[in-house]
Amino acid sequence: MRTEILFPFTRAAIAENASCSRGVYSLYNEKKEVIYFGKAGRQTIAERLMQHTSPESECLKSVQYFTFETTHNPDKRYAQLVRKFQSTHGRLPECNERMERSAARSARHLASSGVLTTAFLG
Repeated sequence: MRTEILFPFTRAAIAENASCSRGVYSLYNEKKEVIYFGKAGRQTIAERLMQHTSPESECLKSVQYFTFETTHNPDKRYAQLVRKFQSTHGRLPECNERMERSAARSARHLASSGVLTTAFLG
């Protein structure tokens, strides 16, 4: 059984513990439940986590802990984490789900306002 270390989600803990490499990370609420999976492909894990300490998303304001994993292929590992979570829980983590719904609403709004055309929406 793999044991993950949950670090407190503070700027100091991120600076001290988070990797300066590419990879994936998980964010947890106060009950130590995963609420978000993220990936760091262009930036380092530490840089991405620091961005989340001033969340634009209301959902991410409940983050209390984080874990991370370095990998050469963050996209592939991220997809694996999401698939495993979905197969276990029947849904995405709470904040990933909210962000996907928000992005879909924004795209529909832009399309209906004529800003985007169907050529861009695929």
